[in-house]
Amino acid sequence: MSEPKGLKRGNLLWEGSRMMLPEHREQLLEYRRKQKEFQVPELDEDQISKINRMLAEAVREKRPVTAVCIGLYGPEAFSGYVKRVNPAKKRLEIQQQDSETAVLDLAKLLKIEYADGAE
Repeated sequence: MSEPKGLKRGNLLWEGSRMMLPEHREQLLEYRRKQKEFQVPELDEDQISKINRMLAEAVREKRPVTAVCIGLYGPEAFSGYVKRVNPAKKRLEIQQQDSETAVLDLAKLLKIEYADGAE
C-alpha cells in the first residue's frame, strides 16, 4: 500500500512519541561511559625492569623525568624530579615545576622517560 504524497515520513510519525524509562536511560549512559574508559595495557617484565632502572637512575642522578600513568579516560603525563619512591606504599612522588608534588600509584605507571630526551 502506498502512502499519500504528503505523508512520506518513513518512521517519523512515531519519533515524537518514543519514551525511555529512567532506569534504561541510566543504563545507556553507564554503557557509554564505560566505552570511553581507558583500557589498561599489560606491562611485560622488560618494561617493568626498564621503569625500575630509570627510576633508580633519576633518583641517583637527579634527572627530570616524565611519568606516564593510567588515568580514567587515557594516559596522563607528569613531569618533574623524582622526590621519593616508596615501595612499601607503592607510591611515587614527583616534584613538578610549579612546586606541586604529584603522588602517583606505582601500579598505574605505564612508562618513564627522561625529560631531556636521553635514554
